[in-house]
Amino acid sequence: MRKPGRATVGILAGDEGETGSINLYGPGYGLPRAMSGMKSNRMRGYSNPPPQTVITLGLKRDFLERNFSTCEMAGRLTNSWAIENTAIKGYEELYVCRHLRET
Repeated sequence: MRKPGRATVGILAGDEGETGSINLYGPGYGLPRAMSGMKSNRMRGYSNPPPQTVITLGLKRDFLERNFSTCEMAGRLTNSWAIENTAIKGYEELYVCRHLRET
């Protein structure tokens, strides 16, 4: 997998909890602000210029494949305490997607 420059990478989260977590803790790890279509997050849009590559969490693969030309599974959300998290159950996969089909 080709590694894009940081300026062209975005994070797309499935809900406001994931978006808020990334935006709260992400700067300490050098992550860009997360985007989401949920609630008021959709009004914030994305960076300028728009990201060319998107790391996704909390979204189903079929949704991603309808909206991006390519998506590769990059990992799974886990926790070391084996606590069942019902908020992410069924949405554990992390994907790297490229080439948004529509704006």
